[in-house]
Amino acid sequence: MLKFRYYEGLQKCVGLYSVDGQYSHDEIDRLDSLDRSLGQQYKWSSAVKGSRHKIF
Repeated sequence: MLKFRYYEGLQKCVGLYSVDGQYSHDEIDRLDSLDRSLGQQYKWSSAVKGSRHKIF
């Protein structure tokens, strides 16, 4: 649950939060790119680790 709140807050900060959970292809690409970038920058982070596609 904590990871979910982390990603919800992150999505809100970058302007990619969807109340109904519906995302365009462009938004999904941007969220995936953000996920990859964070994974590379913060390999030690338990919030980022293993999060592939959980950001959506």
